[in-house]
Amino acid sequence: MTKTEDLTVVCLSCLTPNAPADTECRRCRASLKSGSSLDPLQTIRDEGALFRKAVDGPPKLIVVIGVWVLFGPWILVIIALEYWLIAIGPDLVGVIFMLAGAALFIFAAKMLYSTTSKYLRAKNAPSTGDDDRASDSPLRESGRQPDGEKRWRQRVRRER
Repeated sequence: MTKTEDLTVVCLSCLTPNAPADTECRRCRASLKSGSSLDPLQTIRDEGALFRKAVDGPPKLIVVIGVWVLFGPWILVIIALEYWLIAIGPDLVGVIFMLAGAALFIFAAKMLYSTTSKYLRAKNAPSTGDDDRASDSPLRESGRQPDGEKRWRQRVRRER
């Protein structure tokens, strides 16, 4: 082992070698420092990197389940509150709460629909024979996107 190989810091998220002075990975922007929870700004960056990683490419099943766990009960509570507000009779405050509830309902329904439909489209997409699990491997080359991720990004661009 040479001296330069000893001085690289490997990202735990994507296994990309980085310079020792780097605070975040040059490829996936994940934090390279272990004490990031002490720095509030670094904590915000770490959370952002985590969210970017969760929504980058086609959503995984665990992300879809998490979105349903978060927004499913939210929709049920909003429906119950809307019925209750209609039952007690609309006054000014009730109308304001009904409009706010409708906006939250639309937001939650859009989150559920978009995440679930992206997952189902990616799951039902025709495969080129490549193993999709291999394309998600952290051992992929640092400069290339895996073929599955390339196809996903091209499909998203076409839909926009």
